[in-house]
Amino acid sequence: GREVVNFRENTQQPKFKNVVSLAMANGLFYWTNGEEVLTEGYHIGQK
Repeated sequence: GREVVNFRENTQQPKFKNVVSLAMANGLFYWTNGEEVLTEGYHIGQK
């Protein structure tokens, strides 16, 4: 398909604040502020 979808709508609001724990597993970063667990994929070679 050629459909364009914005799957990173929250990039204007930082989600990397008050981090108390950070981990990486299976190519994903996981972090928590003590209340929420957030995740982000790691894409090697992207700038």
